[in-house]
Amino acid sequence: MFKSHCAPEPDADAAPAQLTIAQLKAALRARGLPLAGRKADLAARFAAALAEVRAPDSLVRARLLRQAGAPPCRRHSGR
Repeated sequence: MFKSHCAPEPDADAAPAQLTIAQLKAALRARGLPLAGRKADLAARFAAALAEVRAPDSLVRARLLRQAGAPPCRRHSGR
């Protein structure tokens, strides 16, 4: 996953509910996810995004990488 030096990624081992609202919004913004809602909503959205990234399905990972602007691997590029 791309690591930004401008907006450091929250610790992946930290529980989303323990992050501040600013940290949650920064992480959601980096993933292109909605920022609206209460802290519990933001934490749930971030937890779901983390679970999706950790999913073993390579197609899910490829879709997330495309959303992040990363170039696709040969296997999923459609070539």
